[in-house]
Amino acid sequence: SLVRKSDVLDEEVSVYGIADGSRYVQIDNLSGLEGNKVYISAPYADKYRLAVGDTFTLDEKYESKQYTFTVAGIYDRCQSIAVFLPMDHYRDIFDLDADAFSGFLSDTEITDIDEDNVATVITERDITKMADQLDHSMGSYMTYFQYLCVLLSAVLIYLLTKLIIEKNENAISMVKI
Repeated sequence: SLVRKSDVLDEEVSVYGIADGSRYVQIDNLSGLEGNKVYISAPYADKYRLAVGDTFTLDEKYESKQYTFTVAGIYDRCQSIAVFLPMDHYRDIFDLDADAFSGFLSDTEITDIDEDNVATVITERDITKMADQLDHSMGSYMTYFQYLCVLLSAVLIYLLTKLIIEKNENAISMVKI
């Protein structure tokens, strides 16, 4: 991953080299991109107000290298801050071997790789485990939090109503006459 640096925050940006015909990341004309043109995720475009044709620069996290890219399109099926480019451009830009890779996306177990070469396997269960744990540990407090919010909103409405009536007391008494 690379980093988008700013005066306020340095944010990590995932950069993906996508193989032709990938069924997990389907971007039309991805293999037809030339030079430094890339697709970016919709959240990235929204957060940094980028549009097609804009250029942006990303930095290496631990080195002084910078990479400048031009937005060729926006990929709206990704919910993270990410950049997508063809696998061969990815290898060229980051000076990798022609057969280099760093990960696979698959919905079935990959059996043709030696277990020693697998760093981690992330399953759907792994992704939902954190949400389940949060619900388990904080779930009972959420009911109390809901009651507290209802109580606070009732008190707030009462105080605002009282304030409005006190401010307009003279006008209200004139209406009675």
